[in-house]
Amino acid sequence: MPATGSVGAISTQGAVFAMNDVFYISELGLHSLTQTQQFGDLKEAFLSDRVETYFRLDFDNSLLLEHLAKSVLAYDSQQNVLYLCADSIDTGGKNDTTLVYDLVLKAWTVWPDTAFACLFTVVNATTGAREVWAGATTASCTRSTARRASTEQINGAVSHITDCGEPGVQKSLRYGFFYFSTEDTGTVQITTSFDFGAAGGQVYTANLAPDRTLWDFANWDEQIWDAGELSTGIIRLDLSGLGEVVETTVQNLQPNQPFTLLGYEYMFRDRRHIRRPRSF
Repeated sequence: MPATGSVGAISTQGAVFAMNDVFYISELGLHSLTQTQQFGDLKEAFLSDRVETYFRLDFDNSLLLEHLAKSVLAYDSQQNVLYLCADSIDTGGKNDTTLVYDLVLKAWTVWPDTAFACLFTVVNATTGAREVWAGATTASCTRSTARRASTEQINGAVSHITDCGEPGVQKSLRYGFFYFSTEDTGTVQITTSFDFGAAGGQVYTANLAPDRTLWDFANWDEQIWDAGELSTGIIRLDLSGLGEVVETTVQNLQPNQPFTLLGYEYMFRDRRHIRRPRSF
């Protein structure tokens, strides 16, 4: 498969059509044919830039480039992922590592110790959906599944930008009322940033535990919450800062800290109208 401005595919099983594009393996990594044709106007040179060390020599996780001709590429249309199987240790040219690329999230996952000699799609007789199956070097077949329940904890954050309904007016924030579900515990960090960081901002902390640290409680109407009344903790903060627009970010301080932000309100004072430059 020739490609303008780059290199061609190295494996006869290393090219697939997916999501209106052609993907293929070369000794440089995983390519997108569309990106190759648009060479010179790219965000990333290759799809595999984040796992580039696998395609470079002298790294601990380097693939055996001399065995890339036996690498395999497959597309899972149900999961929207690409499976790239190659050889990373000298096992006689047998594939033992699978690099999984999520076409939606644009993220990579590495599956070690996967001795897949070939990949092929099979239509499930019950559901009618296409599935990717792997033929192992041990003469057995395995169903490949990319979506699995994960217990890995991640940091959570939510941001919102507002002009408080008054564009063109500089405002001085006085108080903020943040509504959290009291099913949460722990501490979150609330950050304000004025005029996209040009006018500074402040950092506050709020304890979500249902005790005296909460300013007040409220119950949402049952007609709004089908599951019944939801007890809500209200955090009141004394704010400071000046600007036309304010960006508010709420985030947890620990990866295992959940929080449910139901909404927030600001009380502010108008300071002056903003005179913008004009050109004639």
